[in-house]
Amino acid sequence: MTGDDFMSVLGYLGIAFCCGLPLLIFAAVALYAARKHTQNIAQINSAVPTKISTLKPGSQLVRLEGIIKQVPQPIDGPPETPLALVRLKVDVYDRDYEMDAHTESRWRPADDKLRAVPFLLEDDTGTVWVDPQGVNKHHLGEGIVPSHEVAEAAAILTGINPVLLNAPHRAQLWELRGGQRVTVIGAVSQRNGSLVVGKFKDNPFIITSLLGEAVQVPSQQQARTGWIFSAILGIPGLLALCCGLLGVLVALIRSFR
Repeated sequence: MTGDDFMSVLGYLGIAFCCGLPLLIFAAVALYAARKHTQNIAQINSAVPTKISTLKPGSQLVRLEGIIKQVPQPIDGPPETPLALVRLKVDVYDRDYEMDAHTESRWRPADDKLRAVPFLLEDDTGTVWVDPQGVNKHHLGEGIVPSHEVAEAAAILTGINPVLLNAPHRAQLWELRGGQRVTVIGAVSQRNGSLVVGKFKDNPFIITSLLGEAVQVPSQQQARTGWIFSAILGIPGLLALCCGLLGVLVALIRSFR
C-alpha cells in the first residue's frame, strides 16, 4: 500500500466515523425518545376513566378529573387559592464571541425545577389524596410567561438562583392551585388506611390542567419531534457512514492491484 492509498483510507475512515457515526448516535437517542413518548401515549390511552368513589388499590393506571379541593401544606398563596405545584423553566441568552464576524447568538437552558405537595382531589363522587412525587413535569399543561417579579418569586419557591433572572433571559411558569380543575393519571395505592393516587414503577404519572383528549397532546408533540429528528440525523449519518466505508473498500482494492 502506497502512502497515497494509506491517506485515502484514513480520509474515508474519517468521513465514516467522524461524520457518519456521531450523527447516527444522535439519531439513535432521538429514536429512543420517540419510542418512549409513543409508549407513553399508549399507556395514557390505557388509563381507565374512573370516578373517585370506585377507586381500588392496584397497578392499573386510572384517569381522574376533578378539582383540587384541599392543599394542607401549600407552597404559597392565599387560603382561597393555595399553591400545590409550581414549575419554573429559565433560559438565558448566550453569545459565543469566539465565532466569526457574524457572531452567533442562542438561548440555552439555565435551570428547570418543580416543587409540589400532596393535595386532595374531588369529583362529584368523593375525594382522594394525590401524591405528586415523581410527576412528569412535561405534561403539566399550558405554561405562562411571567413578569419579572412573579418569576423571581417562583425562583425562590423552586430553589432556582434568582440571579439568573438578572441576565437576558426568558422564563416559563406552570402553577396548579386550589380550586383548579385538573386531570390526574396514575396508580392507586393504600397508605395509612387511605387511598392515594401516585406514581407506580415506570408507568406515566401525570397531573395536568389539560382536560379530555388534550392530555395526550404533549406526548404526541414530543414523539413527532423525536421521529423527525431521528430521520433528519439518521439519513445523512447512514449515508456518510456507508460512503466512508465504501471509499475505504475501494481504496484497499486499488492498493492491491
